[in-house]
Amino acid sequence: MKYFLMTGLLVCVLASTLYAGEGHAPIAVPPSAEFESVKKLVGTWEGTATEKDGKVSPARAEYKLTSGGSAVVEILFAGTPHEMHSIYFNENGKLGMTHYCMLGNRPKLALQKSAPGEIFLDLSPGSGIDTAKEPHMHSLKLTFPDDNTLRQEWSYYENGQVAGLTTIELKRAV
Repeated sequence: MKYFLMTGLLVCVLASTLYAGEGHAPIAVPPSAEFESVKKLVGTWEGTATEKDGKVSPARAEYKLTSGGSAVVEILFAGTPHEMHSIYFNENGKLGMTHYCMLGNRPKLALQKSAPGEIFLDLSPGSGIDTAKEPHMHSLKLTFPDDNTLRQEWSYYENGQVAGLTTIELKRAV
C-alpha cells in the first residue's frame, strides 16, 4: 500500500512539474467574438475626450495583448493624472472587463449586448460597488465604425444615477 501511495505522489509531482514547465500549451478556451474585436485594438490610438459639459481634451489609448493572448490591457490617458487601466477578458464565454479607475475603485463590467461593430458593457453585480453611494464608471459602449476608428462612451454614476458621460473619439496612430 505504501508503494502505491509513494508512486501516486511521485506521478503527481512529475505531472505538475511538466505542466508548469516551459513549452506547456495553455488550455484553449474559445474566445468570444466580442473579445476577438477587442484584440484587434492592439496598438496606440489618439483623439479627443468630450465631457457631458462640452469640455474637450486630448485622449490617448494603448492596447496590449497579454497573458498568452487571454487578456487585453487598455491604458487610457497614459502619463497623466487621469491615467486608468482596464483589463478585457473572456469569462464564461462572454466578454468581461475590470476598470482600474482614477476614482480609486475597480468596477467590473460584463457584456450586456453586442451587434456588428458595437459592444455594450454594464456594471456586473459582483463588482463590490455600492451603486447608491459610490461614484463609479457604470457602463461602456464601444463602437468600431472601421478598423482605424474607435468610439468609447463611458457613463459615470453618482448617488445611484447617471452623473456624467464621457465620449472618447480615437483614430489608430500605430
